[in-house]
Amino acid sequence: MTRRLTATIGLGALALTGGALTMLPAQAAQSDPAQRQADVSIGDQGQVNIAGTGLVPVVIHGGDSIDAATVDPTSIVVGDGVEPVRTSTGGVIANLVDMDGDGSQDLVVHVDQANLRGTGDLTSDVAPIQVTADAADGTTVQGVASVRPEAVLEVKFTEASQGQSLAAAEDALAGYDVRQLSPFLNAAASRRLDANTVGTAADAASAPDLASWYTLTLPADTDVTEALTSLRALPEIDYAGRAPGMAPPPEQPATPDFRGLQRYFRTAAENGIDADFSRADLRTRGEGIKIVDLEYDWNEHHEDLQLPDPGTDVGGDAFDKYKGFNDQHGTAVFGILGALDNDFGVTGGVPDAELYGISPTRSTGGYAPGPALAYLAALQDESGASFLQPGDAVLLEQQGGQVIPNADCPVRAGTCYSPLEWNVAVHDAVSLLTSMGVTVIATGGNGYNSTENPAYTRDGLLWFRPENSSGSIFEGAGDADTREKLGFSNYGSRFDLQGWGNRITSTGHGGTSTNFWPTTGGGDPATLNYRYTGSFGGTSGGGPIVTTAVVAIQSYRLATGQKPWSAQRIADLLKETGQPQGPNSLAQHIGPLPNIRGALIEIEVDRPITTLRLDGQAPADRSYSDPVVSLEATDGWGSGVKRTMYRIDDIPRWFLYNEPFQVTSAGEHTIQYRSNDFNDNTERTLSVTFVNE
Repeated sequence: MTRRLTATIGLGALALTGGALTMLPAQAAQSDPAQRQADVSIGDQGQVNIAGTGLVPVVIHGGDSIDAATVDPTSIVVGDGVEPVRTSTGGVIANLVDMDGDGSQDLVVHVDQANLRGTGDLTSDVAPIQVTADAADGTTVQGVASVRPEAVLEVKFTEASQGQSLAAAEDALAGYDVRQLSPFLNAAASRRLDANTVGTAADAASAPDLASWYTLTLPADTDVTEALTSLRALPEIDYAGRAPGMAPPPEQPATPDFRGLQRYFRTAAENGIDADFSRADLRTRGEGIKIVDLEYDWNEHHEDLQLPDPGTDVGGDAFDKYKGFNDQHGTAVFGILGALDNDFGVTGGVPDAELYGISPTRSTGGYAPGPALAYLAALQDESGASFLQPGDAVLLEQQGGQVIPNADCPVRAGTCYSPLEWNVAVHDAVSLLTSMGVTVIATGGNGYNSTENPAYTRDGLLWFRPENSSGSIFEGAGDADTREKLGFSNYGSRFDLQGWGNRITSTGHGGTSTNFWPTTGGGDPATLNYRYTGSFGGTSGGGPIVTTAVVAIQSYRLATGQKPWSAQRIADLLKETGQPQGPNSLAQHIGPLPNIRGALIEIEVDRPITTLRLDGQAPADRSYSDPVVSLEATDGWGSGVKRTMYRIDDIPRWFLYNEPFQVTSAGEHTIQYRSNDFNDNTERTLSVTFVNE
């Protein structure tokens, strides 16, 4: 139990000053265009505890004139040659974060306080310290920060001091210019701690009393050794020492490259959807497409996601993230869709798409997926336009409760989950979204049953009949190797496509402890931002895989100036070009696995490119002697060159090019040529004019 003491020491409040200066001293001001002034700060709010040891933060603030991301942290010099501290492997400890809340990224490094004192930059006087660094454009960034040193101590009063006036302590401190004496816990916090510890082992009289701890701030020129000696001699003082300095967090092991394990994005021959292929084209990486995941929770701060927080959550004040199932399920889904395209961890299938989430739980309480989807449909951006536009995608990462009788459930009661669209409000909201041009992908649920089960009947009709479709794409879970329906997956004629339902590598994990990386991380919060899994799955895992294929198609259409397609038109394309369901489970239909390459080739609109050569070389501005003409056409990753045609001079007939030919008649000649592909994309007619002597 805390036992707060009463202090009557009359102390003046410490005025916190300091901060960044945006200009150099007059003698250092330069008009050199290769130098740029930066807003810099040193210390916490400009203050440095000169009585302690440790690291001092140095911040180069980003803004209109400086992009902090372009500053080389290894080039930073503070004061008279002090460099940032480094890790055990030699790298500078540097981070890009918004330190001042102005919306711009700031570059943060740290220097050792002892080094600043050794160079004479840090003394007991308030003084400016210069910071310089190199930027990527070759300019020098420089700024000056005012540093306010002070001596900060930590003091614990004895149990016997409780309720006393601490007159002896006041006398001891009277010889010093005390700036501030403040408790670790204020009165309200002490009361909360009392309540938290009632009935626990911390309620014993022998437990530490945190209300006895105070922070004592003295002027920087205080003789700290003498002050500590005086304080420790007082019977009211149980402990007095220097306040600790900042230290870096423990170094984390480098994250391995798990991209080789993302076989679900490999070629069709490897039973993947070939997102590795589509990701190589800027037009099929999801740019211009929003994806909203109906998800309980997710971790925006994972090292391989780094999503805007709270900008990712579009639930506003109406729908709050639900923490009861932890955030790792949503983190895994987001990783499949949009993990950063870097050289570690995993890479998302459409990493340029904008990722958002909304939880189906009201902020006032209650599970409400239908209202959440209705709220999403009504959401607007800052200009008053609909937040969701045609071509955007909504992924339903939810399932409903059991509907079918237990007799039809091959597992224990209550676990044969229904598709979310069995809920009428959800069905209506999805129908509205699809009518707005939004592509909705619905995970079919881990229910072991058919959507043709008689339990899914309303008013004497099957709910999941074709004419009652909401327009969403229904997804089931197939095996990672065979494309057979996995036992837990719902199935039926309503299903369109399958995604992998097992052995999925992604960010996060599926439960309360990681089973993949780090191998000893478990549920330790310290591992939260760099957890990976090798066994995500279920229809939940297949949903973002199918969504990747959908978004790749939509982004290609938008990038090539075409209107987005409806969900069912995309589903038809992906079914036509996908890999068929395994033959042993065809009676339990979940549909084919998408093949993005096959689908894109089917709708490719790029024209072939034909190259003409004379005597094996590019045509030059000169005369030739009976040159040999050769034509070579390519179609990139498209449907392939169907034919190349040409004609010479005024001959009206076009000839099919099969092999090189020679021009032997003298005089000036013009050859026209063009190619088309199997999608009937025809190249514009090109021509070359030359003289044959």
